[in-house]
Amino acid sequence: MAAIHQIAAFSPAKVGGAMPSLGGSPAGKASFQDFLSDSLQSAINQQRSSEHISAEALVPGQVELSEVVTSVSQAELTLQTLLSVRDRLVTGWQEVMRMPV
Repeated sequence: MAAIHQIAAFSPAKVGGAMPSLGGSPAGKASFQDFLSDSLQSAINQQRSSEHISAEALVPGQVELSEVVTSVSQAELTLQTLLSVRDRLVTGWQEVMRMPV
């Protein structure tokens, strides 16, 4: 779920009105590379949190079942979002490669 909020929060206006370059970011501006890195790290953390809560659920009385279901659902949504973004990037790259030079 955090990845969705990060994607929604990313806009050209927040990075100075233009798309940033991948070669690093000027002081005070976020780069697309930083955005992707932060999003991936957030997805990894969500998966780890879900695994931890699921493992705690094995001990009776430790964690409520609803908390486990919510955590696993959020992790699944995060993974689906990540895969969707990856698929879009791959499709875009394939379109660029099909363009005549």
